[in-house]
Amino acid sequence: MRAVVFAIVLGLAAASPAMAQSPDLYARVNARLAADPALAARLGQPADEMRAVADMAGIWDVTAEVASSPDRGTSVITPLFGGLWLEIRDTYAAGTQDVTYLTYDPASARWTSISIDSLANANIGHAKAWMGDALVFDVDATVLGLPAKLRQTMTRNGPNEYTIRNEEWLDGGWKLLDGYRYVRRAAPKPVAH
Repeated sequence: MRAVVFAIVLGLAAASPAMAQSPDLYARVNARLAADPALAARLGQPADEMRAVADMAGIWDVTAEVASSPDRGTSVITPLFGGLWLEIRDTYAAGTQDVTYLTYDPASARWTSISIDSLANANIGHAKAWMGDALVFDVDATVLGLPAKLRQTMTRNGPNEYTIRNEEWLDGGWKLLDGYRYVRRAAPKPVAH
C-alpha cells in the first residue's frame, strides 16, 4: 500500500506544471513570434527608428575632448545588414581605436549600443527614445576591469555634426568624463579637366 501511495504522489509530482520542463530559448522565441506576427515581419530589416541615424553614414573628423589626453581622429560610419546596424569605427592619432555598433531593437523597444576598443574593453548601453536631438544611453560599464555606471549622450547638431558626452555617476551626481565632437568630412570637389 505504501508503494502505491508513493507511486501516486510521484506521478502527481511529475504531472505538476511546476515540475514540467521549462521551454528552451528556441521554444520561447517561436512562441513570442507566433504571438506577435508584426514583430516577426519586422525582423531582419532596419526598424523605422533607424531612419533617425541612417544619414550618419560617411566619414567624420573627430575631436576628443579628454582632459588627460586630447586627441583627434577619424570616424567611418557604415551601414551593416542593409542598415539594420550602423558600424562606427573610430581611430585616433594617439593610436587608440574603438568600434561601436548601433541599432534599434524592435523586440525590446530600445536602442542598443555595443562598443569594443583596442584596450580590450567591451560595453553595452541601452536608450529608450530620442529626447529632442539627444539619445541617452545607460551603461553598466567595465573599463580596464573597473566597474562604472556611465551615461552616454549622443546629440545631433544638424546633419553634419554630432557630439558624444560620457558621464559617470559619482557621489550622487553625474560627472563629465569626456566629450567627442564629430564633424562630417566634406566630400572632395570634382577636379575640372
